[in-house]
Amino acid sequence: MAKQENILIAFLSLGAVGAIGYYYLHNASQDMDTMYAERLIPISLIIESRSTRMNREGTGTVGTRA
Repeated sequence: MAKQENILIAFLSLGAVGAIGYYYLHNASQDMDTMYAERLIPISLIIESRSTRMNREGTGTVGTRA
């Protein structure tokens, strides 16, 4: 009887760890989506603007790879 209780406790614990992990992974995914939408896209626009300005001035480009 004690062996069955230990197995039940192990499965419940594993389920709890999985549920908590899923919850925090889901939150991290949402935070990364927000970070991409609010931070990275504006940064790329700034780099593009600098590149355009420098091309007009004839001084080269910024933020591009060969």
